[in-house]
Amino acid sequence: MGEQQSSRKEFIWQNILKTVVYLLAVIGIILASKHFFKDELDKLIDIARHNLPVFYTVFFLLEILPGQLPPEVFFVLYSKETTSFPEFISVVFFLACLSYIAINLSYYIGKILPRLKPGNWFEKNRELVNQYGSVIIVFGMFTPLPSAIISMAAGYLNFPAWKFRLLTLARFLRFLGYGPIVYFST
Repeated sequence: MGEQQSSRKEFIWQNILKTVVYLLAVIGIILASKHFFKDELDKLIDIARHNLPVFYTVFFLLEILPGQLPPEVFFVLYSKETTSFPEFISVVFFLACLSYIAINLSYYIGKILPRLKPGNWFEKNRELVNQYGSVIIVFGMFTPLPSAIISMAAGYLNFPAWKFRLLTLARFLRFLGYGPIVYFST
């Protein structure tokens, strides 16, 4: 029992460290992009702000598919130079709603995936999901762990749907926590 508790603490601290490094990297990339790619970034912001249905559709699809861009990239498109803070937070909240729906859709995609041969990625990680499922899901909502893959794995491995939906509400905390950081760092 003590070894399992120690392993869980180690897993949590490693992911907290990854989250801090990730957030600092995102801020660094934003600042570097604004400095080195200002004209390109301004064009991208203009395109996104004038084609909101396309902007939201691309975001939604990227949240469903594995290997997506981090959502903070989309926050940059609503920087403080182009919008007020209340408008920015409303957009971030809407993106959080889309992300929550997409993550849950990914869960159900995992449920309908055909059963793969033994030895596939999902089966290799079954024990990890059984042991740390809740922790992995919550950390996946905050960290650079690909949320679509975590969601599909949870569905594939029959993680309880009600519990998954409850735990993935943490995505709102990520968006509403990281959003202001991105807003005030741009």
